[in-house]
Amino acid sequence: MATTSSDAPALAPLTGQVAIVTGAGGGGCGTAIAVALAGAGARVAVNGMEHHRARLEELTRSCPGGALHPSIADVADGEQVERMVDEVARRLGTPTIVVHNAGPSLPPRRITQLPASHWRAETAVILDGAYHLARATAAGMTEKGHGRFVFISSNTAFRGGRGRSASYAAAKAGLHGLAAQLALELGPAGITCNVVAPSQIDTPRARRGGRRDDDSMRRSAAQVPLGRVGSADDIAGVVTFLAGPSAAYLTGQVIRVDGGSALAPPATALAQESA
Repeated sequence: MATTSSDAPALAPLTGQVAIVTGAGGGGCGTAIAVALAGAGARVAVNGMEHHRARLEELTRSCPGGALHPSIADVADGEQVERMVDEVARRLGTPTIVVHNAGPSLPPRRITQLPASHWRAETAVILDGAYHLARATAAGMTEKGHGRFVFISSNTAFRGGRGRSASYAAAKAGLHGLAAQLALELGPAGITCNVVAPSQIDTPRARRGGRRDDDSMRRSAAQVPLGRVGSADDIAGVVTFLAGPSAAYLTGQVIRVDGGSALAPPATALAQESA
């Protein structure tokens, strides 16, 4: 019996797409995003610094089908980003999905103790990195007539954050303005640009150096309407949606993936009706 079109297996939604995911070597959101995009059919360049090489190579070996490919570059350096994009294009094809998740691991400093070197380091990776990536990939996406930018921000961009520096908050907020401008400029070419703003995500980075532990995570969960802190997979799922065809008419948006923690805190209760 001849096979009809309805009998043919459905293609994964990102089949034929090439993605770059920055900050993918830490085992947190970047790693989960890369794996999720590969699972949806994309070929993914997983980016990190030289000291992430071993972890990136291990990640690529653990992902079936050879869908992940290590890509070493410092996103704060525009020339390194251009070389990375050129290499990805040669090996995998023109990048049509860019997810910028990278951020340096720096201890928080109050503004009076915040040196210029710290400010520059955070803004260079987070905000300048997004600029370098957009500048290096937008022409290829335009030629393809299709593209997706997703920048990973933070609820800190809206309200500040204890345990964060002003440079982090400012750089993350800057992603929102950059995304809006890119959405405006690149929309006619079929390119979207959106921001994902997580809060209270349990990752290895959050727990590094004893910064967070099980008790502090439970206290955070008590402040979240959904009753738990988020996982890297929660972020990866939203990013994969934004990278796919179902989000084709969604651009210039900031999506807060926070379990509702931006809403009124649990201590704010409705007044009891008088008897």
